Amino acid sequence: MQRIAVLALILVACSSASPPTTHLPTTSVAEERIPLGADFTMAKPKAWVTKPTTSKMRVTSFTIGEAELVVYYFGEGGAGSTDANLERWFGQLTQPDGRPTRDVATIEHSKVAGQDLTLVSVSGHYRAEAMPGSDEMVDKPDQALLAAIVMSPHGPYFFKLLGPKATVDAQAAVFRATLQSLQLAR
Repeated sequence: MQRIAVLALILVACSSASPPTTHLPTTSVAEERIPLGADFTMAKPKAWVTKPTTSKMRVTSFTIGEAELVVYYFGEGGAGSTDANLERWFGQLTQPDGRPTRDVATIEHSKVAGQDLTLVSVSGHYRAEAMPGSDEMVDKPDQALLAAIVMSPHGPYFFKLLGPKATVDAQAAVFRATLQSLQLAR
């Protein structure tokens, strides 16, 4: 019994220290590899349902329970800097205590397929245009955003998973493993 208690204490102590630069898990998520534009391929989780793309900016999109993952690519110089995109995403979520969303977000930096990756995780009340330039607004409480900006030789790819907090939280490890599965296309 003492050995179990000591092991549990060691596990708790080891799990509480996490550096700001992370190493994404290498868990295999699927057997099927799919192309992402001209730059990457990735392993597609079997549970993710591919949706038809609705614009040229969308490389692919998936339904994941009640959440949606969209992968965007705007070209070599499109969509602005990493910070500009993070600020745009933070502006779509408000916090119940009024704090700025950037102050509660977790931002991590890593590499995948030899490319720079910025990963952000945050939750809050989501309010944004249904489509850029639209008068229609989406307004949903208790949402979470798990998103990544992955650089490529031809510009950044944007992975944006958004949906109910419980759904996004449940998919976090799979999302990270999917990012880790990225390979440069040959």
